[in-house]
This record gives sequence, structure tokens and C-alpha cells, in this order.
Amino acid sequence: MNTRNTFLVVTTSLLFLAGCANPQFTQYRKEFTPTNWRTVAILPFSGDARFTTMAADTFTIRFLGIKSLRVIQPSQTEVFVKRLGIVATPNGYDVLEAQRIAKEIDADVIIMGVVTSHNDGMTMNGFCTAKVIDAASGEIIAACHYPSGLLFGYSEHQGVVSATDRAAKEILRILNELEARNKLVPAKTTTREEKRI
Repeated sequence: MNTRNTFLVVTTSLLFLAGCANPQFTQYRKEFTPTNWRTVAILPFSGDARFTTMAADTFTIRFLGIKSLRVIQPSQTEVFVKRLGIVATPNGYDVLEAQRIAKEIDADVIIMGVVTSHNDGMTMNGFCTAKVIDAASGEIIAACHYPSGLLFGYSEHQGVVSATDRAAKEILRILNELEARNKLVPAKTTTREEKRI
């Protein structure tokens, strides 16, 4: 085997091993049917502070494709998070905190995310984990975890951007499916007689 073929075999093996070492997954409750979902709120992301704002903004941009749900962006939800005195851990918010925020901003769906990166001088990867939570029940309806994959010549920032965009596309796909099954309840109108009572 010549040097070029040896290099190709070694490189292919390394790429394969890198892919195996960084699994991706999506869990989704396909039987869940939303009721009266009208607003989705994206919370400020947690994790590596160098990338959290960019990651939350990436989700916001992707979610412009949602048709009937109003999207509350992270810069808006952050105001309410601070007002409630909630401080996220590096692993994000717990479900009860998410429900408190949802109640404060009148959101039916909460998106939470955590971004991290790994760079040991030899290998570099970015990671994004995201969850979709039904505000009324506190149930986690969907969750996904995406690595950027092995990117030669890329920075940690580019790795996290890649992982975040992959996660955002997956969560958007799931939200579009849920949106199609959303059972909207008409708002109750009050008559003049009811107002008098």
C-alpha cells in the first residue's frame, strides 16, 4: 500500500471514529397533540457564554418559518427571566422555572437550549442540546442533541454554529408537525349581558 492510500485509509478511519464518538439523537412524543398553542418563547441559551447569544439568535432566525405560532425572541424573554430573579445554571433552566417564565410572558411552548464546545488542541467539536416544553403540563415534548461533527480548519465558534443550526432545523421540523395538529380553541366572546354581571 503506497503512502497516499495509507493516508486515505487513516483519514477515513479517523472521520468514522470521530462520528461514532459524537452521537446525535432526537426524542419526540409523536402521539402528543397540542391544544391552543399560539405562542412559542425561546429562552436565553445556557452553556458556554461565548456562544449562547449566537445560538439563541440562530434558533430565532430558523423559527421565522413557523406559520401560525407567534415567536418571542430570547432578548425579550431575558427581560422576564431577570424580572423573576431566575438564574440559569450552565445546564439551563429546570422545567418549573420554564413554566414560571411561560406564565409571565403568556407562552404556550418553551424552547430551551444548551451549547458547549470541546477543543483539546487535537480535536474540536461544537454541541447543541435543545428541548421543546409544553408550558401547561411541563412535559418535554421533544429533545435533540447535535454535534457539529469533525470540521477540519474550523474554529470552535464555527463548530457551535454548525451544531446549533442542525438542532434548530430538527426542532423546527418537529414544531411544524405539531403546528399542523394544533387544536385551536376559539377565544370566548362575552356579550353585553355577561359583562354587566
